[in-house]
Amino acid sequence: MRRLLLALPLVALTACSVSVGHANVADEDTTATIAGLFKEQAKEDPSKVSCAAQLDWRVGASQKCVVTDRRNVNWPVTAQVSELADDKAKIHVVFDDELVPIETAEENVGQSYEEVAGVKPKSVDCKGLQRSVVDSSRSCELTEVNDGKWDIEFRLTEVSNDSFKYDTSMADFIAPKDIAEELVKYRTAQVGSAPVAASCAGLLHNETGASMRCAFTESSGAKWGATARVSGPEKKVELVIDDKPLR
Repeated sequence: MRRLLLALPLVALTACSVSVGHANVADEDTTATIAGLFKEQAKEDPSKVSCAAQLDWRVGASQKCVVTDRRNVNWPVTAQVSELADDKAKIHVVFDDELVPIETAEENVGQSYEEVAGVKPKSVDCKGLQRSVVDSSRSCELTEVNDGKWDIEFRLTEVSNDSFKYDTSMADFIAPKDIAEELVKYRTAQVGSAPVAASCAGLLHNETGASMRCAFTESSGAKWGATARVSGPEKKVELVIDDKPLR
């Protein structure tokens, strides 16, 4: 599942620091600002933030720092004093690398899912940072409207000056349209006439024991529910129609 998007902006954050004495910006204020930017973009706290030295108390003063994530990956940032007013210093922090904003990953994972499932997911929750370079990836968890869970990897496959392409990968699944087509064939063989419509919600895990609910409407207007279940080592999909029509 691939899509072409515009290039990504640098991720930055400005926060306010209070420092008494006007000599340096307090270390805890600088690291707290950096940690806040990291959490905003990664949806998790960093394991460590360190800077080579304190920021001088003057506009334009800058310092290189490193934030370490929970996977022990280091992310360089630059902290700079952007404004001074009384005892307050505004600190502007920017990641040195171009990053994929987490909301961009979540939005496009959701769109990729919708393309094959036919419905929007209930939620998409991605974690960690991701550089805007080929083969960089980010792990996401997608929750379906029926509360089914999918682990999805969002990976960049191509990056140029003004665009990038991505791919999303997930566990083996069976698309709902394929199951709906089989349901139409199954019901037609049973009663001699085809349903006028059939649909299934979400994706079916292609693993023994996985199941999902479907529904179809007959020409009479009667609506029936059905269960699709993956069974046996061959992972065949079995269809079982409810005993009674839906109300």
